[in-house]
Amino acid sequence: MYLFIDWWELNPSTGDYDYHSAEYHTLENLSFAPQADLTGNSLPVNEYTLDIITTDGIPDQVDTIELYDDLGQLWAAWPLRHVQRIAANCWRIRAASWVEDLDTITLPAKMYTTETAADVALECFGGDPSYFTVDAALQAVPISGFCPEQSARERLTWLVFVIGAYVCDTWRDDLLITAVDSTTTLIPFERTYWRPTVDTAEWVTAIRVTAYTFRQGTEEEWQEDENSYMFPVPWIATPRLFELRNPDAPGADSSAGTVIDLSDPDAPAPATGNVIELDALYLINPANVSTLLTRLAGYWFNPVEAQVACINNRQYRPGDLVTAYTDRDRLVMGYVTQATFAFGKQAKSALKLVGAVSVTGAKLTITYTYQGGVIGREVYYLPVGHTYSIQNPYIDHTWGDKRFVYRPQAEAVTGTIVDGDNAVSQAYDLALMYADNDLTIYSADAVTEQASASETVGVIA
Repeated sequence: MYLFIDWWELNPSTGDYDYHSAEYHTLENLSFAPQADLTGNSLPVNEYTLDIITTDGIPDQVDTIELYDDLGQLWAAWPLRHVQRIAANCWRIRAASWVEDLDTITLPAKMYTTETAADVALECFGGDPSYFTVDAALQAVPISGFCPEQSARERLTWLVFVIGAYVCDTWRDDLLITAVDSTTTLIPFERTYWRPTVDTAEWVTAIRVTAYTFRQGTEEEWQEDENSYMFPVPWIATPRLFELRNPDAPGADSSAGTVIDLSDPDAPAPATGNVIELDALYLINPANVSTLLTRLAGYWFNPVEAQVACINNRQYRPGDLVTAYTDRDRLVMGYVTQATFAFGKQAKSALKLVGAVSVTGAKLTITYTYQGGVIGREVYYLPVGHTYSIQNPYIDHTWGDKRFVYRPQAEAVTGTIVDGDNAVSQAYDLALMYADNDLTIYSADAVTEQASASETVGVIA
């Protein structure tokens, strides 16, 4: 890992500002654990702290600091929040996401009628589009309802909540407002540390929200409405309670799994037990409440959480839907809400998954053949429906004083896993033979490839 900084400094002799940059490669005690609240119920401020060993110090003019790995990949580009000298040649720094700055911006109360998600996001960032990007699929989502005077961070939290999004602030130089992932990514078994843990939290019996319909009335109506002081003249709010019950919770009845309008005179009595209630969020309306409840049920109705440790070079981030191994032949799928990193030769990461469900897997057997004879075999256990691409390795065999290196005819084997046993065969050619102190080369690339082909290990793409 290394840090990159740049800054402009006034040159007294010319009166101009000169550009400077620096890199720091001796870093210690890095604490980096980005997270995302996929329910949209909060907007975390991601940060990291670390110690820099340097004799040069940190220039006062530095505003933003960039964290890179040894491959030159950006992990975070955040404002430098705090610098403390803790030893002669050691400075402790804290960098935190742009989200922290949103707490310093106060937005006035506003009634939204024709605005889009992109419009509201632009307001949250003071009209400056350089700090954020809204996913193209979400930009035109209509926003209808009322927001009181609040911080920009709270309004952005309301926005991502009602549009089914979250804020990603890692591995890029701005904030990305994007939809929660719906396509799962498989963490290969060989990248998983033994062994993940699976826990069960308390069952949520139902989710209950208040949706609001606004209409323009008269000032007299507004004055007579007991809740009118919350809203500008002459907007009148009509609240309605909606509820979605967990069909898998103990004691669930026939109404579970269907969005219920509790304002309907024929509606059943409100659910009891561990009910999550969301109120006073005036951007929820009858048009978006069903989609919102269904989305929240994906996290809150499944009480299973998993902790997965894996090699993670930016492939798996908070907000992603991933499938991971809990054993060689058992898989679980869930949403990443936090990823804690420890950096060394590999970036080891501890992922927290919520809404975890078991995944049906199936065996894949790849048989490697040469002139009809079997020269190797690999067995994988992969999720049903998973599209795989597994590299065919060079195969190195030694019998007595003879050595044979076999080259695959195809670079990789690809396919889609179906339920039951899956079997494929891959043909090989003889690339190199060493016998009786005589080396025979059948393939020019074997000279460079065979040195690293001491075992048959496939890599899942």
